Formats: sequence, C-alpha cells, structure tokens
Amino acid sequence: MLQAERDRQTTAPPAMNGERQAEMLAEAKLLRQHKGRLETRMKILEDHNKQLEAQLRRLRHLLEQVFIVILNSYAMPYPHLLSRNINAGKL
Repeated sequence: MLQAERDRQTTAPPAMNGERQAEMLAEAKLLRQHKGRLETRMKILEDHNKQLEAQLRRLRHLLEQVFIVILNSYAMPYPHLLSRNINAGKL
C-alpha cells in the first residue's frame, strides 16, 4: 500500500505533489495541536486523580476515627469485653 502511494506521488503532476504536500503539512499541524490538547488533558486528569487519592486517604482516616469512637462508646459500659481473660462469671 505504501509502495502504491509512492508510485502515485511520483507519477502525479508537480502541482498535485505540491497540493498533497500542503495537505500533509496542514494535517501534521492539526495532529500536533491535537496531541498538545491530549497531553494537557492527561496532565489535568493525573492531577485530579492525585487529588481524589488524597481525599480518599483523608476519608479512610476519618472513617477509622469514627469506628474507634463507636467501639469505645460500646465498650465503656462493658470494660470486661476489652479484656482477653473473660470468665463466664463476669458475663
């Protein structure tokens, strides 16, 4: 397929080669611009991902703190439940 394209370009009149070259240059410019936009978008998404990961860490930490407070509030009326040596008589 590439060989056929080369053959077509070499047999085309000089004006056609110039037009084709201009089209290719314009397309290359558009592709570079699109690549730049995609790279910028990727950077934004990476930054957003880092922010979400930090937020998730903070939320997990808060959840752990709440869990500890809840456990402590239930354990206070029954301190013997926190002990490793539980006797049937204490229950």
